Amino acid sequence: MGICQYKVIPMAVPAVAGVKKMDEMAQGIEDKLNEAGADGWDFVQWKNGFVILKREFKLGRL
Repeated sequence: MGICQYKVIPMAVPAVAGVKKMDEMAQGIEDKLNEAGADGWDFVQWKNGFVILKREFKLGRL
């Protein structure tokens, strides 16, 4: 069993945006999530403009 560490990233999406802007925002979000994933973070939830991530450490490996 391990210890879980959580991380919260603000990622609010504007209510109105054009298609080009939406594509740019999607790419930015994708880049942030891929970067976090490469650092061992797993996606938990996206709620109210915040992305919640977690990663687990085995005891003795913090």
